[in-house]
Amino acid sequence: MKFFILLILIPFSALAEINVELQILNRCYSQLVHKRISSNHELVLKVKKGKLNGSEACTKFLESIKLNDHGLLSPKSEETIQVLRTFQRLHDSWFPRFNFNVNTQDYPNTDLYDANEMGYHFTWVLFKDELLKNVLTKKRSFRGVREASKEHRYFIDRTIKGDRQKRKKHIVNKWKIGGEEDKESDEFQGPISFWEPELVEFGTLIGLKPYSSSKNRIKKWLGKDQQRQFDTHAPKGGGIIGSVPYLLLNAGQNEERMDGGNKLHRRWATSISSDLLCRTLPILKKEEVKSFVRRNSKIGFRKKSDCMNCHSTIDTMAAVLRNMENYNSGNVDVHYTVRNIYMNESVRVHKGELPDSSKLFYQTKPEGKFIHKDLFGQKIDKKIQSLQELGKELSKTPDFYFCVAKRYLHFFTGVNINLESVSWNKPKSEEAKFLKLLATKLMKNQEMDELINSIYHSKIFREIQ
Repeated sequence: MKFFILLILIPFSALAEINVELQILNRCYSQLVHKRISSNHELVLKVKKGKLNGSEACTKFLESIKLNDHGLLSPKSEETIQVLRTFQRLHDSWFPRFNFNVNTQDYPNTDLYDANEMGYHFTWVLFKDELLKNVLTKKRSFRGVREASKEHRYFIDRTIKGDRQKRKKHIVNKWKIGGEEDKESDEFQGPISFWEPELVEFGTLIGLKPYSSSKNRIKKWLGKDQQRQFDTHAPKGGGIIGSVPYLLLNAGQNEERMDGGNKLHRRWATSISSDLLCRTLPILKKEEVKSFVRRNSKIGFRKKSDCMNCHSTIDTMAAVLRNMENYNSGNVDVHYTVRNIYMNESVRVHKGELPDSSKLFYQTKPEGKFIHKDLFGQKIDKKIQSLQELGKELSKTPDFYFCVAKRYLHFFTGVNINLESVSWNKPKSEEAKFLKLLATKLMKNQEMDELINSIYHSKIFREIQ
């Protein structure tokens, strides 16, 4: 009888409409929490009463979750923890390189550095309502705040023998800096010393902590009885692109000093284009790089426009990272050694073109260029003298905002648009037109929550089957 009365009071069309709105709410909730929303959830009740439609409820749900003044999840519950985890996993997926364990001695690196650090930048600006450009323009980074019921006892990665080493202080194996001196070799890494680093937290992510300084300070042997202390975790500028994990994971030259020719951190420059701009090299055409071709160069690729249409972009960008060394803290034995990022001091100036080879290039003042052609065909040629300046230039490109908008649209709707296959001055498909609108608004207002809100209210999202 009660059900019959309800049908009389609420027309079938209204019931059907409410059901559609509940489906929309459940869709966004399930994407973020990975389970169906409870029938007595307060947002469900508001949709049933007609106080909110499905898209509005989705927006309300996400707006209710923040990081407080201490960087901790607020409110903290199983539901909000899962939402934080979902977004962090999404942001992590934008950075495909995550393995610190490259060589046989590198297995402790995964416990000293956090491969999630790049994604933390996006998670922070989303849940702190900051400007999106801050992920590239702030000289900062973050550490994950995690909780676990049990202490993490062993290193994540195994030794070359397949053993699992304990994270706690070991009777035999210690964290070592330096190595045995060999007078016939120039690979001496300095006198041996030992340290006890602070390791990455493992467990459930419940917040983020902005980097200030770390306890992980060591000394780099500079030769001639000189050593210089530095913080192994200190960000180098430009937000994500200067975070230590990103530099470690993407620097293509290990145990090498840059010479301006064959030795440059080209993989890092290439990764920036793909990871943050969603662009694939070459971006410039052969006829656009004629001024970069050097017929008298001793390096083969610098003589050919077929090669310089890539190298004109990556070499000039990598030049700003000339001072960086990706080196191991000590020689390999039973002790733990780790990879480090060390920035050499600038004591010289190199003027003119990049040299084919210069032993002193790594000590010269960082200077490069951001050479790019954006999605609208506009050529960019900007001098840069630091990672901070490079990050600022990257944040000015429409490509960065198209890249972020594309990834969120794909996550929420399944629509995956290849940015380089569309003429963005006059996009034809409705999906491309919508993405252009999203990216344009994002570049203007810098608000990631507004981006998601626009997707929730879009025809594409509401009509997903």
